Amino acid sequence: MVGASKEYTYRTTLRPASSFTVPKGFTRLENDGSQFGAAVYDKPLTRSQIEDFSLEPMDANDPINIARRVAAESDAIDVESEFGDRGFIVGRKMYTADPTRGGGAWRATFMDDSGRPTGHVEFDSYIDARDQAAAERAGGSGRS
Repeated sequence: MVGASKEYTYRTTLRPASSFTVPKGFTRLENDGSQFGAAVYDKPLTRSQIEDFSLEPMDANDPINIARRVAAESDAIDVESEFGDRGFIVGRKMYTADPTRGGGAWRATFMDDSGRPTGHVEFDSYIDARDQAAAERAGGSGRS
């Protein structure tokens, strides 16, 4: 049995999709309902091709889209925590400044279903803690 091959779709962001506005090698052009359409490939494009042609990968798991989600979550956490003045919660972890270590250290305390702490992980700074939490919120993996 032959499996279906994976397709990689890239939306154009500045001009209509055509053989002149996307990298060579596409299998088809689509009107995907966006302003300019998209090009479909049977293999992923390089980051350079994506940037040179101002394309947007449509796969949610593309590293570019993961990085965008993590950046958006980092911004949301900054607002939520007022840039480190308060703690914040992600999943079953409560992120707070770590008064036992001082020096700007933070910790994530793991909570069970009843809200009792079951352990923690330490971070050297708010930025480290925020980046970990943002990766978790965005569906990426972080240290636990």
